[in-house]
Amino acid sequence: MFFQAFSTRGEANHYDIQIAEASYAPDKSEALHVRGVHRRTLGLVRPIFYLKKRPEAVGDFEFWAPVFPSKDHDAVYTYAASGRREVEIDHGCEILRLRSQVAWALIGDSRLKEDYDLRVDRLLPMYWEKVRPQLKATSSKLVFNGSQMDIYQEGRYLVAVEQRLAEDRYSFYIGDSVEELQTRAAKDLVRRRLVTDIAKVKVEGGLAE
Repeated sequence: MFFQAFSTRGEANHYDIQIAEASYAPDKSEALHVRGVHRRTLGLVRPIFYLKKRPEAVGDFEFWAPVFPSKDHDAVYTYAASGRREVEIDHGCEILRLRSQVAWALIGDSRLKEDYDLRVDRLLPMYWEKVRPQLKATSSKLVFNGSQMDIYQEGRYLVAVEQRLAEDRYSFYIGDSVEELQTRAAKDLVRRRLVTDIAKVKVEGGLAE
């Protein structure tokens, strides 16, 4: 477990949120807890989603950041690579645009090797309903242990969407090809002990042909 604090003090156009506590225990559970504290009311504010990158090798960086709505709810923002990263609300497109903006900031800061290493994680259902119409559904899915992830297309890349039922949240895996998508998802599922081997994650549907 670790403690980390972020402050938005001094910013003119923000939600007056201070992230007071964040904890993660990788050896014990997959639970990730963040509390955004409204500076005036001291009420708790839930993040819309997290941006997350797991270390792939020894010496590799781990990164995650909670994403919140702006004060006027006309943008979403987070903090990464020593700066505030913000994208205006645009019918759900802002979610993936912010992910891309933060990914390239981390690449420029030598904290990320590849764009798609950074994932959208634990997206709230109401925001998933905004993002989904912006994605092109395919007939394909990733299947494993009786579960499945639908695969969508967004421009030049593919997105596999996992519904995390226990948390009522959604997580994305991103890749240039179905093979890359399958590998990224499978490695994470093995890490989370949802499958015992990456070969257990299969692609079904048109993209598998």
